[in-house]
Amino acid sequence: MASRVTYRYTRVRAIALAFVTADEADSKAEWRTMLDDEMDLFESEYEALMYGGAPTSMSQGTFQRTVPAGTFASSAFASAFFKSKGCFRYEQEDCFTQGHEYYEVTHHGLDVMVRRMIAEMRLLTFDADEDATYNSTRYVFMAVVGANDLYEGLQQAAQLFVDYSISRYDEVAAMHTILLAVSVVLVLVFLVFLLWPHSRRMLRDASRQSGLLSLVPPEVDVRGHVRAVFKKLAFKGKGQKDALAAQGIVTPAGPAPPLVRL
Repeated sequence: MASRVTYRYTRVRAIALAFVTADEADSKAEWRTMLDDEMDLFESEYEALMYGGAPTSMSQGTFQRTVPAGTFASSAFASAFFKSKGCFRYEQEDCFTQGHEYYEVTHHGLDVMVRRMIAEMRLLTFDADEDATYNSTRYVFMAVVGANDLYEGLQQAAQLFVDYSISRYDEVAAMHTILLAVSVVLVLVFLVFLLWPHSRRMLRDASRQSGLLSLVPPEVDVRGHVRAVFKKLAFKGKGQKDALAAQGIVTPAGPAPPLVRL
């Protein structure tokens, strides 16, 4: 919304310039109406930015989303609009010095400048055609203050929102990283506790088998004996299947033959 307000403000500046430089009465009347409508939209969006709500420019949108109040979302934003006593120009040497007619309005926060600009542009729309010129006091404020202090201040305010959003995204990314690390640790702990009983059983069986094998004489071929036992069981099962198949009996695939303990 801060970027939208900045965009709307540039439109107000452009329409105001076209209004004060128009020569014909019909052209001035057209630009006057456009400036009045644009000011309505600007005020609505600015109020939504500052205090929340839905601006009128978004009333016909497909997705209706309430804008959060920027004044209460960030202390830096509230300070820039209400508490700042500094100049908002990028080139600080061009700032108004104390005693200048625009010093007070440019050194008391952005909100003061915005409200003053709104008042000047509203009064400009009520001026007669012969008074609505580029050298009138109302447009001079827009040309001197609005084109420099106010515009650059709004850009800085929009950057504050960008920095605020990036910081929130960084917090979310850090939280996701922490949750991912915790999830990995929990999965590893779960696998350890899941496999721990099986590993203990395997170690117990291995110790028993090693104890039994230690009692076998050295000249006995233990590996060959185990291989022969498994082959015998495999051939026996295959022979039984062939005999049943010859009789027309089909047997489903059964479990693997049991292991033979030595």
